[in-house]
Formats: sequence, C-alpha cells, structure tokens
Amino acid sequence: MVSVVILADDLTGALDSAVCFANRGMVTVVAGTIDAFAEALRSGSDVVAVSTSSREVSAKHAWQRVMEALSCMCFNPPVLMKKVDSRLKGNIKAELDAFSQKKLKPYMFVCPAIPSQGRRVEGGRIVGKGVSEPIDIAKVVSCDLPLESIVNAQNFSDIALALPSNMEDYLFVGAAGLAEALAIRLRSEMPPDRQIELPSPALFAIGSRDPITKAQLDKIRSVCAIIEAPNGKNLHVQANGRWRDVKVTIVEMVSGNETVSELEAGRAFSSGIVQRIQANAPATLLACGGETAAAILNEAGMGLLTVKGELLPGMPFAETVFNGQKITVVTKSGGFGAEDAFERVLSSIR
Repeated sequence: MVSVVILADDLTGALDSAVCFANRGMVTVVAGTIDAFAEALRSGSDVVAVSTSSREVSAKHAWQRVMEALSCMCFNPPVLMKKVDSRLKGNIKAELDAFSQKKLKPYMFVCPAIPSQGRRVEGGRIVGKGVSEPIDIAKVVSCDLPLESIVNAQNFSDIALALPSNMEDYLFVGAAGLAEALAIRLRSEMPPDRQIELPSPALFAIGSRDPITKAQLDKIRSVCAIIEAPNGKNLHVQANGRWRDVKVTIVEMVSGNETVSELEAGRAFSSGIVQRIQANAPATLLACGGETAAAILNEAGMGLLTVKGELLPGMPFAETVFNGQKITVVTKSGGFGAEDAFERVLSSIR
C-alpha cells in the first residue's frame, strides 16, 4: 500500500524529494508525467511521486494539472507532500488552491528550508544562501495561511522536531529538507551502505549551460571525447557496433552560429539524444539539466522510474525500461554538485 504521495512541479523536484525515501529502503517510484501517475499508484510501491510539469506554465494551467493529478488518487494517502522550490519559484499558490479544493487534509505544515544547503526559514521568511532578499512565505503561499502553519528552521533538527504526531492530518509543503525529515520519521534505520556501480556503455546528455556544469565538464575533457551539439543539434549518431566499444559517450549542448530560442535548442537536443538511445541502447543515461531530463524521458516514453538511491548528493539514480531493456537513469541539476562530480561518476561506471 502507498504510504507517501509527493506532487512536484518538475521532474528534478520529484526525484530529489523521492530519493530521500529510497535512501531509507522504501520502494519508491516516480511518474514523469501525470499520465503515468495512475500506473505508479497501482505499482504497490511505498512512495509515489509525480511531476506535474507545472512550474513554467500559467497559474490557471498549473491549477488544472494539479487537479488532474489529484483526481488520479482514489484514496487519501497517510502522508501527502507538495514539493516546492526552496525559493518558492513557480505557481505555488494556484497549486495549493487545488489541494484545498480537494479537501484532502485539514492542516498545512509549511517549511521550504534546506539547512544542508544553507537555506533557512526565520520569522516566516526564507533566508540564506542564494536568497538575495528574504522571501515572505505567507505572501507567496497564501495570505490566509495561519502563521502557526509556517515552521521556522535553522537546522535539520528544527524540521524533524516540529513534525506533528498525527501526520495523516497534514499537507506537507516543502523541499528536500522536509522530505528527509519525513523519511526519517517513517523509517529511522538506514539500510547498509553499498557500492554503486553503473553499467556501461553510458551516455551523458549535458543540456545545462550552467557555469557549474561547465566547470565539472572541464575536469574530464582531457580524458573523454565530448561531442558538441550546436544549438542542440546532435550530429553523427554512431552505428551500434562501434558505439558499444566506447564505454562513455558525452554529448554537450553548446551555442551555434545561428540564434535560436532555448526552447528550440532544448527540443533539438532531446530529440537527438532519444535517437542515440534508440540506435545504441545505452545501459546508463545521465541527463544533466532538469528540463533536459524531463524532455528526454518524456520523448522516449520512459514515464515510470524506480528510484534506487543517490549516486552522489543531489544526483539520484533510478531504473526504467526502454524498448524492453532495463536502463539506469542518473539526473543532475545544472547548478548543483562539486567540481569533481563527473569525475566521480566516471569512476563508478563498469
């Protein structure tokens, strides 16, 4: 029976919150689309998360998508979480209005703090690393939100100790810090550590142009050939036999000679990557950039991901099926991770 349901407005958020429960040994599935959500709920998993892909759309469409997702549930889950961006980007008020209309939970517990990343809640405002001006949570979430619903948190213990004993009565609104606290409350013991090995051949799809990602790539340019995809165009898809002799293929989206929109470049990039997957059947796919990962998985029809854990902090890995074959999927946000992140990923490929 499903114990936890998480709704996130993008795929990265769904994976980043769901992996907290997978790390505790709970069977965890992420639906990359609302269409896959009903199947995920029937999977018998402990934890089910879904991406409503509603962050970059209008408030009206965000409300509609959340309502559609909630309508897939024929039960009121013991733990229900709305994963939000820790700086409250997106259509949070509209999405929470949809939850309110469904009347699933009588109370809200709101805490978007991520203390491990230096992001805190003080006096009902988000402050800390990456926050230039304090963000008033009540103004963004709802002016009618009771002040006692907002939990101040300087550190992780503040979140964990504030959790109510009757969790079934609450809609939990927060980010990875809150997901971690909920996971520990539900399952306090960690499973034994295990060495994670990724199967080869591997395909790295680098759709993010974030400076952090560039620095991570620069660390491996001397040991790996990196194929450039100008304006997202993937050229020269190699034949299957030759490709399988290569342990890792890295494709990086770069600027081209022509000026195109990010949307157009992203579509070209994801389409080209899917062609590579179809032609060469990699055993591991690493998708860097939240929009990149969502676009590739959606176009490839890989709508259901079984989350296995974290390869590195902030880099969840999961298993899915493509054309009848199992494939391991690793995702990474563009602006996240240590400078040696890709070096460490390479060392885990067997």
